[in-house]
Amino acid sequence: MLDVFAVSINAVVVAVVGGIAVQIESLGSRFDGRIDSLEARLDGRFDILPSSVDGMRSDLKQVALAVGIRPRARND
Repeated sequence: MLDVFAVSINAVVVAVVGGIAVQIESLGSRFDGRIDSLEARLDGRFDILPSSVDGMRSDLKQVALAVGIRPRARND
């Protein structure tokens, strides 16, 4: 009788741990998808950044020239 009880307890423990493992795997795959999506969005934004900075630099140069600031002398 004790052996049947012990085997039953072991079966319940294995089933619970298996269920938890499946849930963890499901959450992991869902987070992987979200992380991949976030990574793609950030990559797109970082790709745009240099052209944005170049455009801003050009605009600032035009403003500086318009208010009469002379360009710096270059020492090549």
